[in-house]
Amino acid sequence: MRQKSILYGMVLVLISLFSCEESTVSVLKPVREFRILKSLEQQNQWWYRERKWYMSSFQKQGNDPKTFARLEKVMNHTNRYIQFIDRLKSDLIKYIGKGVDPNTKMPKDPEAKPQVKRFFEYFNKEFSTRFALYEQQMRAVTTPIQQANLRDILKGQEDQSYLATYFSNTTVVEALQVLTLLQIKVFENEHTIWEKSNFKHRDFVPNF
Repeated sequence: MRQKSILYGMVLVLISLFSCEESTVSVLKPVREFRILKSLEQQNQWWYRERKWYMSSFQKQGNDPKTFARLEKVMNHTNRYIQFIDRLKSDLIKYIGKGVDPNTKMPKDPEAKPQVKRFFEYFNKEFSTRFALYEQQMRAVTTPIQQANLRDILKGQEDQSYLATYFSNTTVVEALQVLTLLQIKVFENEHTIWEKSNFKHRDFVPNF
């Protein structure tokens, strides 16, 4: 059920990004795209709560401190990249989206495109460097079996980079969707490592 809900969100995002390259105001439908973004944000917040429960329960069980310490390292890596993406989202809304409209709760300029591309070109080096380090860190704290199950979170299309694929012709709201989906993928990588630990986490089905 969880995988279906996340897949549904991914499909909606990809449809919004690639169904019409030459988007116009009438095609984009910012309110609809904002609803998709809010759905993805719900999933993101659910992951925050679930992992907090998981680590608290694991620590209380207390019979596998070595595995717990290794998972704490994974959590620290995840936190670092989630926070980096949060900063990108905040800056994107503030500087490209012109802030948040208090009435609609949407960016005041949700459809800016050339500015979005320039925004990510500016962060290109930091973005690529950080996620190369992320992959290196995850390899250092996972087994070969776990590594085989980790998601390739920065996969572009047709020999393009991730940034070129998803942010070269993208509005503010669509870019926020993709960044939030990226956070979910980072959380899912962490969850893959939970499943290989000696602590059985609860069966869970998010209610979105």
